[in-house]
Amino acid sequence: PAPVVATAGFRPTDWVLVGVIVVLLAASGLLALAETSLVRTSRVKAKALLDERRRGARPLVRLVEHPERFLNPVLLLVLVCQLVSATLVGVLASAWLGAWGVLAGTVFEVVVIFVVFEAVPKNWAVHNPERAALFTAPIVAAIVRFPPVRAVSAVLIGLANLLIRRGGAPAVPPR
Repeated sequence: PAPVVATAGFRPTDWVLVGVIVVLLAASGLLALAETSLVRTSRVKAKALLDERRRGARPLVRLVEHPERFLNPVLLLVLVCQLVSATLVGVLASAWLGAWGVLAGTVFEVVVIFVVFEAVPKNWAVHNPERAALFTAPIVAAIVRFPPVRAVSAVLIGLANLLIRRGGAPAVPPR
């Protein structure tokens, strides 16, 4: 029997999905950069950058003083960006290549997400923590203030705390 190959071809709506995938992966990379740089920045260093009047230092200080306020929302958004982009890549690859497309899409996503949108941004943040933290702090501060992000994050953190309380104290204090 011949291999199963989809015959739908490249549809005009596929361009929209490709655009969404690119945006989601870029957001994932930016958030990975933010996660590493913000976690690696101490309060003392952030305050020193503020004293130097560096752009982005004010939100950086606010974030590093309360990492529990930004870390879980950032991790949640990274996960959402990666899962949705992986799903969309799978949908497109399946439509273009059939069953083999799912495998090809999965391999592509693992390599692209890990190398380009996890390892590269995080390694850059490790080697350039100040630049990365100053750049991402205003973005992350705006994101974590966005009401839908706050609400979804609070509900999921609350759920996690319910599960953790069965075995001990909550990992993240409720807000």
